Order: sequence, then C-alpha cells, then structure tokens
Amino acid sequence: MDRPRIRLLGALLTAASLNAAASSGSFTGAWSEETCHKEQGSEEQKCFVSSMYLVQQGQRVCGSHFFMHANTNMDEGEGISLIGTVVGRTLVVVINSARGKTLHLGQAHFVKDRLQWRVVEKMSVGDGLDPYIWNADMSRVRRQDAMASITAACAEHFRASP
Repeated sequence: MDRPRIRLLGALLTAASLNAAASSGSFTGAWSEETCHKEQGSEEQKCFVSSMYLVQQGQRVCGSHFFMHANTNMDEGEGISLIGTVVGRTLVVVINSARGKTLHLGQAHFVKDRLQWRVVEKMSVGDGLDPYIWNADMSRVRRQDAMASITAACAEHFRASP
C-alpha cells in the first residue's frame, strides 16, 4: 500500500477513534479553550488560546500542546511535548515547555464534557523565559490535521517505550 493511502487510512482510523473516545471517557482528542477580551481604552481584542492534542493507549497518554498569550507570545510543543498516565479518572502529565525549556507537572480530569487542566508545579528551571502554560477548561474540538500527526508520533512513542 502506498504512503498516501496509508496516511488516509490513518486519518480515518483517527477520526473513528476520536468518536469512540468521546463516548468512552478517554482523554484522546483535540481539546481547546479560547477567550478574548478588550482591555480598557483599547479597541484591540486580546486572545488567550489553550490547546492540547492527546492520545491515550491503555493508561498511557502522550500528546502536544499550544498556548498563546495575548496574540503574541506562545508556547508550542514540537512533536511530543507531554507524556503521562491515567490514575483513576485523572490524567497526570509532564509537559515540556518549548518557550522556557522548563518541565511542568499537570493534571486533568473531566467536568461534564470539558477537560479541566491544572498546572500542579514547575519541576525544572529553564533558560529564564517565562513559559506560557496555565490552567484551562477545554472543550473537545475537531482538528483532524493536528490529531493525525500527533497520533502517528504517539504510536511510535508507545512502540519504542513499552
């Protein structure tokens, strides 16, 4: 089977697994929150975006993140930027900040149909830049393009790290 067909098959399987995950309580999926506001005296909207792309296999989870602060500063994972495990109904992860080169311990759990993400603590000191990683209450969103690439990267990670 040629590569374009394999990629298409992978994307279709990802879409099917996302639908199954939505009904099963799995953390797998694209999760996002966007809030915007105008500061007093300004016409410009300032937006804050929090996104996580998660793949769960059994109790193990891997994925990537994207946090944007006020339209300008961002912290974006390159490839796999978080790994973790599910303990009971809580996801516990270590997230690697691309901006500040710091590691953060975080946790997430479901509140109704939303993913409530909380930073527990900064685990390492990086290069001095403040990371842009914060607490967020995210909804499941459809981002098949981002999920296809992180699903493939996580499948490789799960095979390499049994």
